[in-house]
Amino acid sequence: MPILALAILLALLSVRAFVPKYSGSTWRLLLGASRASGGTSKAPPVAEEEGLPDVDSSFRAQLREYRRQGAPKKMLKALEDMSAERKLNQNMTVYALRTLQRLNRSDLSVELLPMWETAVRDGIVELDPAAVLLRSFCRVNRTDLAERVAEVATASSSAIAPAAMQALYPDLAYGHLLSDTAVGHDRCLNLLYKLTCLPGGGTIDLNLSKAILKTILREGRSSSDVRQAIRLLLQLGGLGDNDSLQLLTSSYMKSTAFVKGAVSVETLPPVPASGVGSGLVVCNEAAFIGRSNVGKSSLINMLSNRKGLAFTSKTPGKTSEFNYFDSNGTVGRGRGEKHRFFLVDLPGVGYAEASRDKRAGWLSLLRRYAAERPNLRVLFHLIDSRHGMLDADQDCLELLDSLPLHVTYCVVLTKADKRGGGMRPDILDRINQEIATRLKGKTNRVVPVLLSSSETREGGVAIWSALLDALASHNSH
Repeated sequence: MPILALAILLALLSVRAFVPKYSGSTWRLLLGASRASGGTSKAPPVAEEEGLPDVDSSFRAQLREYRRQGAPKKMLKALEDMSAERKLNQNMTVYALRTLQRLNRSDLSVELLPMWETAVRDGIVELDPAAVLLRSFCRVNRTDLAERVAEVATASSSAIAPAAMQALYPDLAYGHLLSDTAVGHDRCLNLLYKLTCLPGGGTIDLNLSKAILKTILREGRSSSDVRQAIRLLLQLGGLGDNDSLQLLTSSYMKSTAFVKGAVSVETLPPVPASGVGSGLVVCNEAAFIGRSNVGKSSLINMLSNRKGLAFTSKTPGKTSEFNYFDSNGTVGRGRGEKHRFFLVDLPGVGYAEASRDKRAGWLSLLRRYAAERPNLRVLFHLIDSRHGMLDADQDCLELLDSLPLHVTYCVVLTKADKRGGGMRPDILDRINQEIATRLKGKTNRVVPVLLSSSETREGGVAIWSALLDALASHNSH
């Protein structure tokens, strides 16, 4: 019998070792998954002491007894009496909240708000209890009460207001997004914008930024909301991993295929009519230029998350045609908005071993394409971040002289993973100087400069952001 008892005890301990414990931020992803599956959102399991505030032992014992009795309303009545006597502090309200969660009565958490407000009036707001209370209200879809928590916290002191906004607004934004209303979506974007305006710039948790992007890609009411969310989340330091890139690829490039290789303007694919017949909203082109072996094909493969989509080679000059890739995707609620666009891998400029006539022919074709292609929306000029501006890059920059204003010109510094000690300031300064020289007198054009690596996926989401903004501009052309 002792051996059997020991075996049972060891089995129970091994099972307990695999029971997950959730941090305070995990509710976001769990709640998103619950809403996506149509289930009822519940608070995640809470470990016995994990994340709980330090409160009086007699108070803890009292709440444990209410939990043992299964008497949440009796507990709330006792807490009301304590609050009236000014004996309930902010940490106690959080401990009471966790007790309600263990009783699966998060719906009663709304009763704690006036008690918490009373405790705040008696002292300085404590952000950790405020954040826990705010997330609890978001769980039960009471963003109105979550707004009240944020309002009280930010108004308690002008000195603490920026810290309160940083601590509370990210979760509040996600809670509004999950409310699945037009007003909620607008409020989410407004809160993210307010975070970007904080002194020194606000920040956002990586997992939360991905949860927001995933939700708005699935439930967004317009493509403009998606693009704005991406820009704001990038400004806040979010969407910085490969999962974020994959979210965009799986939405905007559900299917991608090689169409053809063109060797002249006459052999380019016919310009499709946008939105006619097929119901497609976007049917524009994004082209990638740069010197040979700078990484154009690798960048296209990164953006599409398909290693073999565009042929890559360590031998310069392998791309000798305008290679077209047709991409289709759907974004938004219901059937969503359909999107179609072409990625165009252009021949490398300045390949030394090509004949002079062939190089001149490529440049002539490139100039005609950039100036005359009616559905071209963005030219990504790739420059090796290790070497900076070379003669071939000067040839590419000359395109700015005749490039129509509706075509975005964006510089992408490639191979960031091979820079060693970081981007050399003199290389970046020269690139910016060359761009400024070309833009002299062109007050209506801005040329963004982005850093990327096809190996580490660095900069992938930022490039997608520029791509989507450019494809959406002047969509009726």
